[in-house]
Amino acid sequence: MRELLAVLELLSKTFRPELRPKEELGIVFKRELHPDLGKIVYIQPMQEFPQNSHFYSAAGKAQFGSFYQLSMREFEETSRTQPREIVVTTGLEFLKPGEILYSTPQNNYKSELLPVRKQFQIILEPEVAEHRDSLWNSLQTLVWLDEGLETKILSETGQIQLSGLGELHLEVSLSRLKEFFPNTFNVSSIKVARFELWKKMARQGEFQHTAFDQKISSGLVHASLVSSNSFAREVRFETKITETLKEAITSAFYEVVVKGTKGEEILGLDLIVHRYDPPDISIDVSSLVKVAVIKGLKDIIPGNTELVGPISHLEILISDSSLGDVLGSLSKRSAKIQEVNPIGDGKSLVRASASTENLLGFAGVLRNMTQGRGVLSLDSLFDPEHYYVIT
Repeated sequence: MRELLAVLELLSKTFRPELRPKEELGIVFKRELHPDLGKIVYIQPMQEFPQNSHFYSAAGKAQFGSFYQLSMREFEETSRTQPREIVVTTGLEFLKPGEILYSTPQNNYKSELLPVRKQFQIILEPEVAEHRDSLWNSLQTLVWLDEGLETKILSETGQIQLSGLGELHLEVSLSRLKEFFPNTFNVSSIKVARFELWKKMARQGEFQHTAFDQKISSGLVHASLVSSNSFAREVRFETKITETLKEAITSAFYEVVVKGTKGEEILGLDLIVHRYDPPDISIDVSSLVKVAVIKGLKDIIPGNTELVGPISHLEILISDSSLGDVLGSLSKRSAKIQEVNPIGDGKSLVRASASTENLLGFAGVLRNMTQGRGVLSLDSLFDPEHYYVIT
């Protein structure tokens, strides 16, 4: 529903192209598989332009091919776009929904849709090992169609992970996957992503590493670890050093925060480099500096983060006869009951919040408890103002 509302808002904004900057040609808002045209991209033009026009996006300079207007599943080629008249095009599979397309190069390419964290994860494996590549390719098609999905191969185990926006979203996506992958596959239970959040504090460190076989020092990096007061991460330099050393320190930082010290990604942490004392010898020590920073971060970070995950807010409309069972189930899931309001006609409205991972499977439990008569509204949030500390 959130994605649908975002698309509707996007269309309402583009409905008056005369209010948009003149260098904006159009906005990508949908990708789809067409039975005759194959992979197509929907574009909402802001102005008139012909086929084969060049445009600029975050991926660089590219060129439009043919334009088509769709009516149900029929299509008709058109030589030019018209403002407000949606067209589709082919051969531009790299374009993403929300991307703005420009007539000139831009310093900052914008998207009308904000990136969304995919908090819900499952592991998939084909029953027959020979089908693994086919499964992976089918998942890529599914992800191309649905920006709310993400796939990756876990480096530790080699397993395929599919991430999405919720339990129902993943269940529907698995059903859609069968359209592209006819073979059987195994699916793990759904789990909710966890993260390490840097506590609101500052820690200073001096990072140094010596290659004992050659007795060469990395030099000394003076730095601080501080809270970003958000989920963002950044490396900042208060001293002048070479680009090679900057790259070594930055890559070391992100290598550590991506995996964390507990196997979870670290959020909300900035690294500030105050000073660098080089070694006495004039050779490239960037690889030693990277090792020094990695070791130093791994020494400082443990004990200074807390495990966090998304939090869910619930509204449940149930009959009074089911109220006790539902409240008991929420209590077992460590939910915080905010209010229980009798609304008459033998029904009550329950408002509560809980860790999203504790609520996995709750919708099914609610259906069983209420014989399908309970109504659940659930909103999962994960941002600097809304998260759950996992103890």
